[in-house]
Amino acid sequence: MYQSMLPVTGAGLAIGGIVVTVMNMVWLGIAVVVIGGMLITLSKFGPRVAIEPMAVGVHSSRFRLTVNGRPVSWPRSR
Repeated sequence: MYQSMLPVTGAGLAIGGIVVTVMNMVWLGIAVVVIGGMLITLSKFGPRVAIEPMAVGVHSSRFRLTVNGRPVSWPRSR
């Protein structure tokens, strides 16, 4: 019934494979954009966490963890 719709040459199969590959890549790109947009939107509602450089001495620096611009204090061991 559907035999007349199937490609009968190697070129037809190649073109069909390329079309399917391009369609899959387009859908994958759309999915990545949608998921990335959702993550960016959700991150606006959460706390802002950052690792910021902090000067120590003359030529060196350390990094400190901040949440909403305030440094996180770790309990010091004795």
